[in-house]
Amino acid sequence: MLIKIKHILLWMLLCMCAQLYGQQSYYRVFAKVDSAGVLRSRVATFDSLEVMNLRDGKLTYQLWKGSQLIRTKILAVGTLANLEGMAKADTNYYLQEINSIMTDPEQPLTIKEGYSILTFLSFFHGAAGQWLGQGTMDTVKTGAYEVRYLLSIKGRKPKIIGSAKIHTDDWKKKPIASPTPSLECGNRTVGITLNAKACKGYYLGFNTQRRKKGTEQWYFTSPIISVNPYYEVKYGDGRYLHKMQDSLPENHVTYEYRIVGMDYFGDYGTPGSVVECIGMEPYSGYVVPLLTTMKNDSLAELNWEIKEEYLPEVKSIDLLISKDSLYGHYTTFVEGIDLQKRSVAIVIPEPYASFRYRINTINGQEALSSPFDVERWDTRPPAIPTDLTGKIDTMGIVRLKWKANTEKDLWGYRVFFANNKTDEFSLCSAEIMSKPFFIDTIKLDNLSAEIYYKVVALDQRGNISPFSEILTITKPDTIPPAPAFIKLIKQYKNTATVLLRAIGGGSHDLSGHRLFRRDTLSKSFT
Repeated sequence: MLIKIKHILLWMLLCMCAQLYGQQSYYRVFAKVDSAGVLRSRVATFDSLEVMNLRDGKLTYQLWKGSQLIRTKILAVGTLANLEGMAKADTNYYLQEINSIMTDPEQPLTIKEGYSILTFLSFFHGAAGQWLGQGTMDTVKTGAYEVRYLLSIKGRKPKIIGSAKIHTDDWKKKPIASPTPSLECGNRTVGITLNAKACKGYYLGFNTQRRKKGTEQWYFTSPIISVNPYYEVKYGDGRYLHKMQDSLPENHVTYEYRIVGMDYFGDYGTPGSVVECIGMEPYSGYVVPLLTTMKNDSLAELNWEIKEEYLPEVKSIDLLISKDSLYGHYTTFVEGIDLQKRSVAIVIPEPYASFRYRINTINGQEALSSPFDVERWDTRPPAIPTDLTGKIDTMGIVRLKWKANTEKDLWGYRVFFANNKTDEFSLCSAEIMSKPFFIDTIKLDNLSAEIYYKVVALDQRGNISPFSEILTITKPDTIPPAPAFIKLIKQYKNTATVLLRAIGGGSHDLSGHRLFRRDTLSKSFT
């Protein structure tokens, strides 16, 4: 059966909580007593499987005093007539939602179909939780008691799923104070953020109250409670954070806000501290950066302007700096520049920096100018690269490395090579290397026994260092000597002496020749 659209968000919220909390047992029992000895208690869980067990099982309430069982009661869901009667007598938002789900003439739901949503909604109304069979009301005399809830599933033996200890004097204790929010005031809007860690899961959720400063009556900003699931210890500080939004009736008026927590019986606790907010239109003024005048290689005069119509709301103007990039992280460089002048003299950090102006208004707003770069006069080249070394393998792959330069404005390196020290060196690659190493591949099948390299460094202003010392790398010898051939064979008369004359076979690294022969009957040389 389809569920009404306005309840889908509640359904999704409960399912999301269930996915977060997994299979560990998260049943909790809450109990509270008033001055007349009326004891209210209930079971609560956000876990979807545990909710289904409550729906399909049998829940039993027990009241113990020490080791003595005082009372036991099997809980069950109430009738629709009871629900409708409750809804007529109480306009509570969440009770009305429960009644709407169960009595909608177009899309009525059974208890089983709507049980998950009903469970979630019942957290905000104590009587609704009792109607759903997840809690009960009792009366006790003076003393200490323990409330236990047992659950039997599919006829099995009941097991305790949770308990709570309570004393009849507990009603005298003041509820935990609700947290103090932080406000972000805007143009007829306010963002409300609070951290509920100090409440330690005492409250189910929170609501915001607002009033105009100087008046007495507080008003809730919404009937909806910001839910605070109670598994914070397992899921970290993020489970304590709440963010809400409110619309201000008008700007330039002081409004007071405070937070009020709601427990699992739908009761509001002690309000938190009061904070103030004044809405205002966004400040439209800005500083226009003008041309920069360099006085010497490091001293600069930054010129700026602002329209006179923006000045009445200006409290101060700061100059901000970023040393990493134009759109990087900015910090205050000059605080409170002279508003009577339209320039500020500064020393530029080496070799350059990015700047922008920040207006601080009397209303606490900020306005940033466009960022702009300022560079020092820089004609100094980087240092000469040093410690150039390299090696080559039998595949002709050359690996070079050298000591990295330390200049802040270093752009990178370029590598040059030559096949002879006296030749003009050529660029190995048009790409500028940002790291102090380079891999080259050369041919070995030529008569050049060595190859030569040298490196230069470049900065971001285009200044180039002198060349490094030349590195000589000897190539591996992969070319054999040219073959020799016999030009003359002469046998001396009446002797066994033969004169052989050979030509060719020369090489600068030739170590010798070998002579092979065979007779006419042999097939191989020896």
